[in-house]
Amino acid sequence: MVYLNALVGQVLCEYINGKLKKHILGTGYGMPSSHSQFCGFFCAFWSLHILLHWPSSSSRQLRSAWLQCLDQAYMLFLTILFSALTCYSRHHLLYHTPEQIMVGAGLGFLMGLMYFTVTEYLFKHTAFTQTWWKAFLRSSVCRALRVCDSSLSCPKGMVESTYSHWYEGLGTTSLALHGWDGSHPAHVSMMLRALEEADHCAAVKTAFSVGCVLAINGKQLDDVSADWSGRMEPLALTTGFSRELPGNTHAEECAMEKLVRYCATTPEAVSSHSVSEVRKRTPLYIALYTTMEPCSERLSGNVPCAQRILAFNERPPVSTAAWLSRGIMDKQATHTRTSLDRTLRPLRIVLVVQGVREPDDFVQCKATRMLRAADVHVTQAVPTGSPATMGLACPSLTSIALHVPGETPEVWLEDACLRMARKGQ
Repeated sequence: MVYLNALVGQVLCEYINGKLKKHILGTGYGMPSSHSQFCGFFCAFWSLHILLHWPSSSSRQLRSAWLQCLDQAYMLFLTILFSALTCYSRHHLLYHTPEQIMVGAGLGFLMGLMYFTVTEYLFKHTAFTQTWWKAFLRSSVCRALRVCDSSLSCPKGMVESTYSHWYEGLGTTSLALHGWDGSHPAHVSMMLRALEEADHCAAVKTAFSVGCVLAINGKQLDDVSADWSGRMEPLALTTGFSRELPGNTHAEECAMEKLVRYCATTPEAVSSHSVSEVRKRTPLYIALYTTMEPCSERLSGNVPCAQRILAFNERPPVSTAAWLSRGIMDKQATHTRTSLDRTLRPLRIVLVVQGVREPDDFVQCKATRMLRAADVHVTQAVPTGSPATMGLACPSLTSIALHVPGETPEVWLEDACLRMARKGQ
């Protein structure tokens, strides 16, 4: 959609140039230079676009951060270079005077700045216009023509999002070797814990009942370089369930709010001016377990959970491995750990494990695509058998009963999460 928007802006820029030439006298092709005005607009629009999508230092995409920055810097350099060379060519070929070129380039650059700010930044970051824009993109015409705006669901770009999704699928045959695998017994065990949280929800007809657990990899408490891709030991830090906290809250929202509050009590608290330095360090990687896919849109108008996860990662709370170990809910898993790292580090949610995709009962959810585009690995917990065969204890649930089909034992968890979500409906 950004290419179509840029084209409309260039046409508008040419129209204004034609009007100006009728009122301003000049030699040659007139004042101001249309080519220079075109290049000025082009340079301003695409330079701002490149800078607005500059890779963050905490990126965990398939390409390293420095390679992404090099790619963006190269594109920015070419944009400025070719714009400048085109403007100079008008003078070298004696088509325009220096004054006509400078006025045209300056006017085009100013128009590009204003046009980009209004259409690409303010328009897409204002609540009212964003709601209108999403409604337009859902129209039958846009669906028929496959019109999409990648900035709403793929902040890292459609190419990176598509490639990341393809690359994840390419490696599905070897996922069982590491912690990204949704069938790992540890993930299924944590999902049962999240299901217990969902059991606490008061049933309502107009919303789902969801449970959530935020966990840290116990292996990283011993080795800060460890992440969720290798050996892992999920240890619950905080939990949450739908409507647990005041304000029509969601499970993920409650769990993250509790974790932020706990991190704020870290003894090694830092002053605000040094938080930015702490956030550059190697993060403490967090996994979010939720019985249902995080929401990407809320009818109430509140911030969706997918956006809250992204905001959590953009401005992460800081704490230490030693302090987080004190907050682990399973104390038996930490009693043997001593001399833990007391270096302040940012927390980052890098893995989301969900029990079931959100059905289209209320809204159409796009959270999985949004999170994957923002470097968050998303997988679904899929048991390889019944709880007994996996060595897991069944939780005592009051809202539903667990059913394990004999022919398809791998679907019992998804079925339980969906029935729990729809309780009372």
